[in-house]
Amino acid sequence: ISVDIRSAIDPTMGFGSSAAVTVALMSALNAWCGHTKDLPQLHAEALAVVRSIQGRGSGADLGASFYGGVLAYKAPETVGAHAEFAELPDLPQLSLCYSGYKTPTGEVLAKIADASRGKEAQYADLYARMGNSAAKAIQAVRQRDEAGLAAELEAYQDMMVELGVSDPVLEKIIGNADAAMAAKISGSGLGDCVVALGEIPSGFTPVQVAREGVIVNG
Repeated sequence: ISVDIRSAIDPTMGFGSSAAVTVALMSALNAWCGHTKDLPQLHAEALAVVRSIQGRGSGADLGASFYGGVLAYKAPETVGAHAEFAELPDLPQLSLCYSGYKTPTGEVLAKIADASRGKEAQYADLYARMGNSAAKAIQAVRQRDEAGLAAELEAYQDMMVELGVSDPVLEKIIGNADAAMAAKISGSGLGDCVVALGEIPSGFTPVQVAREGVIVNG
């Protein structure tokens, strides 16, 4: 098999682009081989691929590419289970600012794993607080509560700092995004992008949510 990948995604705008390529390729192979796997099955297989490379990963970025739109996402809790998805209302304007460098997600996760050794209870509490914040953010989107959503994004950013995946460059970008309702690290951290909600700060690039997910032609 020979694969030709053509993308209009700006390589500096890391916002699930590697997940998008994974989803596109797996969906194309599914069709090419004459398989009839549905999106939950394909998502589970794509998540297994990502975790085999990175060691871990929620799969939320894969879900965004498979389904499109704005989603509430819950990762599978057991091996063989499928993730849970729920459609949400549209968000306010989003924009991105590239930090100028990237740290591969696998490296970030390895750093966190090393730092958590001997502090398992402390990190378990942090992860629980992060999950609670995400649930509150989802509820705010459902209720179209922009102020509530912004507050949770800011709270989550504080926890990303606590997790150890922020750095002075990212924090400076976030600090300069005071025109926005909120700003936070867009991915695993230690580089890549900051995402802002609401008014577009200076130096940020506006992005739009794709309404459609994966499409297989031919």
